[in-house]
Amino acid sequence: FLLAALLWMSVEAVNIYLAAVMVFDHHVSTTFVLKAATIAWGFPLLAMVSTVGPSSLYDYTMANYCWLAHTPLTYAFLLPAGLILLFNMVVFVIIMYKLVRRDIKQKELTGGQRRESNRRWVSRQLRRAVSIMTLFGLTWVFGFFVITGARIVFAYLFCIFNTLHGLFIFVFHCVMREDMKKWR
Repeated sequence: FLLAALLWMSVEAVNIYLAAVMVFDHHVSTTFVLKAATIAWGFPLLAMVSTVGPSSLYDYTMANYCWLAHTPLTYAFLLPAGLILLFNMVVFVIIMYKLVRRDIKQKELTGGQRRESNRRWVSRQLRRAVSIMTLFGLTWVFGFFVITGARIVFAYLFCIFNTLHGLFIFVFHCVMREDMKKWR
């Protein structure tokens, strides 16, 4: 289930990339959702079947915890999750670069702005970055690093940010939107 959730966040990353970066140069096929669902549900199913199938050759679960043992954890969860998070980070950097570059070009076309508007512009870019990071599931990076030596710190960060994931989406995409302010 966790891989499926991460893959759906990657689908959202691709969708936002197409909407924000490839604005006029893309064509979303009518089967986009079917293809996305096949990948987002099919790949985790494949990872699960490929590790459960030969589980008689190794320990599949840990003795003391309800979690995968080392071998299936590494190959069926950590490796794919790490690649998914890396993909989402790359897409995040590309989108932020394109959006900031587009705003700078617009600013140059409209002429110089006062210092107050520069602060507001930086604030808007930071809000945009946190909003997109939330949608792409980049808070899961903390969860990915729970397996390192700083386990406690990353576990707390992961729990805090991941439990607030839905709240962040609500605040950034409902409360703070200009077109939603009329509903207040």
